[in-house]
Amino acid sequence: MSHDVFISHSSIDKSIADAVTAALEQAQIRCWIAPRDILPGESWGGSIVDAIESSKVMVIIFSSHSNDSKQVMREVERAVQKDVVVVPVRVENVQPSRDMEYFLSATHWLDAITPEMDVHLKDLTATVQALLNKSPSSSATAPPPAPPPPVAAEASARPRSKLTMLVPVLGLLAVVGAGLWFFGGSPEQSSEPRKASSTSSDNVADNKPTDQPAEKKQSGDIRLKVADKVMAAAQMQVDWGGEAAARDAVMIANPDAQDSAYLQRVVIKNNKPINITAPDKPGVFEIRFLDAASRSVIARRDLIVELPELSLSSPDSICAVKNISVDC
Repeated sequence: MSHDVFISHSSIDKSIADAVTAALEQAQIRCWIAPRDILPGESWGGSIVDAIESSKVMVIIFSSHSNDSKQVMREVERAVQKDVVVVPVRVENVQPSRDMEYFLSATHWLDAITPEMDVHLKDLTATVQALLNKSPSSSATAPPPAPPPPVAAEASARPRSKLTMLVPVLGLLAVVGAGLWFFGGSPEQSSEPRKASSTSSDNVADNKPTDQPAEKKQSGDIRLKVADKVMAAAQMQVDWGGEAAARDAVMIANPDAQDSAYLQRVVIKNNKPINITAPDKPGVFEIRFLDAASRSVIARRDLIVELPELSLSSPDSICAVKNISVDC
């Protein structure tokens, strides 16, 4: 899928990154975001490098998590090397690390710390549209913008954010240019890819995409049915209360792991409930349902894994040198 914007973020900030992606794609700005747009079987690092190099703008969801993320730092460094315009969106009141400051010291920032997220998303969309319209590749094909319409009174009454100050002149042109700018096709609604598993670590999935993927399901079409608690390393049955398609899968993962990561994975066959092995250690994990058509997790629920309780039973007293029976 061709795209114009690369979304750089920490996996912990996935909900914010998804909201930014949805807002931009609603404005016909095609985005690339991991792990959604990495096809199963493709190289994780290679896909990210190719996506950055083919982007015109990089939007960074800047937080304490991304500030400490080596992966985000590598993405920013690559974007700067390839002359990709970088737009940081600060969602936490934190100062950039020395390494991050080195690459972003000359960049204007959008502060999105206050709760008015809808306002921040509109400002971000206007800025990205303006930057794309300004780029040579887009200006060569896009028709000239019409004169700007009168500014509504309620819009002018709203306080200006730092993002509006980033492009004071181009911002007005982008409002009209948004309807004219179009590279063809609507943004795909595909979502995260998967990784392959070992016994105790998160790895990249090696399953290949089907030639004719099944119809994409939406969140809510699937309702996972599984016990809330299971014993460590026990077999358990999982049902999903809906229609599963070929290559859909059920996974067990750490709750803070990326949607592309898992500890156990079973591909669904014939739309029948599957048996999957619980982790061999106690803790709180997550059951996930992977929709193969969209490569996204569309249902999840917590799973508590416990160790079995052991007790010993034996006589209180016995004679010396005598065998006894101990029950566990």
